[in-house]
Amino acid sequence: MSMDGQYAREAGRRSGVGQTAVMACNQQREQKMGMGMKIVMAIAIVMMLFTMWPAYKHWSKNSPQAEKGDWASIVFILGVVVLFVSLLIMSVQ
Repeated sequence: MSMDGQYAREAGRRSGVGQTAVMACNQQREQKMGMGMKIVMAIAIVMMLFTMWPAYKHWSKNSPQAEKGDWASIVFILGVVVLFVSLLIMSVQ
């Protein structure tokens, strides 16, 4: 719990305000900060996509074509990963 939360809880005890009112106040403050963080993250993601767009266009035009053995290699690697994760799960149980 943050220092603000501890201070608010102590102030609530002294003034007779219930614990739920103090918790509701803390939740409202956290929700406001959470929305601000969501907005900042959305702006950062849009800026990142905007700067990556020219590289995406270049990659899509100049990408190498798949060859005959590429899909077999991917399936083999995914199978090894699935077996490894299964081994880890069985070792925990």
